Amino acid sequence: MAVPCPKMDFLQTHQEIEANRLLGTVLNGKWTVDVLIGMGGMACVYAATHRNGRRAAIKLLKSEFSRNPQIRDRFLREGYVANHIGHPGVVGILDDDVTEDGLVYLVMELLEGQSFSERIHSGMLTTAQILFIGQQVLEPLATAHRRGVIHRDIKPGNIFICRDGRVKVLDFGLARVLEGNNLEPTCDGLVLGTVPFLSPEQARAKRDDIDWRTDIYSVGAMLFYALSGRYVHEAPTDLDRLMAVIKKPARSLKTVLPDAPEKVVTLVDRALCHNPADRWQCAEDMAAASSAAFKELTGMAIPATNRIESEGKKGWTCPAVGPGAVLPDSVPVSLSDESL
Repeated sequence: MAVPCPKMDFLQTHQEIEANRLLGTVLNGKWTVDVLIGMGGMACVYAATHRNGRRAAIKLLKSEFSRNPQIRDRFLREGYVANHIGHPGVVGILDDDVTEDGLVYLVMELLEGQSFSERIHSGMLTTAQILFIGQQVLEPLATAHRRGVIHRDIKPGNIFICRDGRVKVLDFGLARVLEGNNLEPTCDGLVLGTVPFLSPEQARAKRDDIDWRTDIYSVGAMLFYALSGRYVHEAPTDLDRLMAVIKKPARSLKTVLPDAPEKVVTLVDRALCHNPADRWQCAEDMAAASSAAFKELTGMAIPATNRIESEGKKGWTCPAVGPGAVLPDSVPVSLSDESL
């Protein structure tokens, strides 16, 4: 039985107290901070109301990071990259600004629902629903890749299922832009992403080896986890897992889910090929394979909509989701599973 660390509990409590100090304050004479809805390592997310009555989410970079020019620039570029993609499946960034005391923030569309991670942990998702969610992730990724953007941190915590059924891809803070290098500050030797969902080339931290197929691998790792409840590489620590990602080919989904339909196994296994040349070569191809697997499983075509239907779709109706937007942060080398 794990024993909570008093120091860590104190730290989390202190961070929550600090984050809650902003409640009720007005940012730049415009945004009233209503409630804390998410807290990560680098930023906090609040629901806020504009003086004209509009509701939005405010993602506020913590003070210690707002003072760092490199982190500050990376934080702000999330908005530029997300809006450059221009797909309804990507969370919209409405504005950015700096508070009177120097804290940088993004104004984002306010989402109500649950992260994919929360839905997985609820145990309420069917295989067909997981395939549908994967499809709705692949569509905005296809648009992003066509526009030269690689997400680099696809994971369940960065996929959001809105209360009305829309699926959104969050957090382009680690995205790489293949063209326009003024937006790309990363370099060799720095591992970015979340360890259980890293591609082998990402784990090796060789920037020039990373292209859009790294996102394909991460989608495969995410689907593997959602379908089986297991990580692709299991190890006692994330450092051990990181080394396994680099050195060992991914195991087949069939090894942990022997009754999985063959098309589902092929969908996931091909995405997880160690060599990028052996994977699905684009998000559109993987989406087509996902559609075929969905049809084999349900006997119907995958719905052409950015929604999980809550009723009227025989065999794969989606349970209602609860309220509360959660917009998680993304940090370089997450050596913790807490943000998954």
